[in-house]
Amino acid sequence: MCRTLARDAKGFEGSKVRRFEGSKVRRLAGSKVQRRVTQILSRVVTNFALDYQFATFGALPLSARARWGYLPQKYLAILSNQRSVMFLGKPFQYDNRLMPALLEGYPTELADMDRYVDFGTATRVLDVGANVGQFGFVLKTFFPHLEIFSFEPNPDAHALLVDNAAQFTGWRCFPFGLARTTQSRDFFVVEGKSAQGSVYAENAAVNLLQSEVTQLQVQLEYLSDAALAAHHLPRDYDFVKIDVEGFETDVLASLDRIRWRFMYLEVSLARQGQTTLENVMKLIEQTSGQRPRLVHQQHSGDAAEVLHVILASH
Repeated sequence: MCRTLARDAKGFEGSKVRRFEGSKVRRLAGSKVQRRVTQILSRVVTNFALDYQFATFGALPLSARARWGYLPQKYLAILSNQRSVMFLGKPFQYDNRLMPALLEGYPTELADMDRYVDFGTATRVLDVGANVGQFGFVLKTFFPHLEIFSFEPNPDAHALLVDNAAQFTGWRCFPFGLARTTQSRDFFVVEGKSAQGSVYAENAAVNLLQSEVTQLQVQLEYLSDAALAAHHLPRDYDFVKIDVEGFETDVLASLDRIRWRFMYLEVSLARQGQTTLENVMKLIEQTSGQRPRLVHQQHSGDAAEVLHVILASH
């Protein structure tokens, strides 16, 4: 009888554990679905906000025909799963199905930067973490006189970058990233989402609905005197853009021989490779001998905790 009671008790306890575990699994599944629905709704709202922003854009010269005519092309490209779209008068190649929607935000971002930098008087731009060339493409469209030097270590993204850059003069592309030492390094990317490619696997998938990460080997270089000479790279730039998904401090350490007037930087505050704005300021002061001046900052407000800043060298 004791053994029977023990078996009954064990069965009862087991059923309680199974019910608890089943309930926990359902809660976790429910919360995952809820997060996904929230992400999708957020993207839909952002998409329509970008439509309005682009259609009413007037901060830089862009005709109403170019603005309103892009909207049907954008939706056609997304719905038919294309990998090329006519944007600002030229075909733009990409890997992310939703890129036609994301492109709409770049003219406004560029106009916001222009208020501080005055690209009309600038001559040279260093673009680190160029991806497929979104930023450079828009920059060259509005300021064709600029000379751009873009760096992208992901070979697939670099191939698209080269295609997009080939439509302009004065835009050179390099198939490597920058780091404090020259090295071959693991690099992680989610298929079709190369803009989030990172040396950190976690960063490559953050905030994405699809999160299967692929590992690559990429080349990173330190811009020593010899490297600058070998690649025929100048030392002086009016503007440096750094968008490297958590690898900011390594890139900054590679620029100790580069002189610049303004810098745009995504500072990772709460993801792999995280740092602080103060650490960034100190690192620049150590490598350049002068503490930069903060002229603009904006918090992204998403789970990646990214701070977007524009710095002036003096």
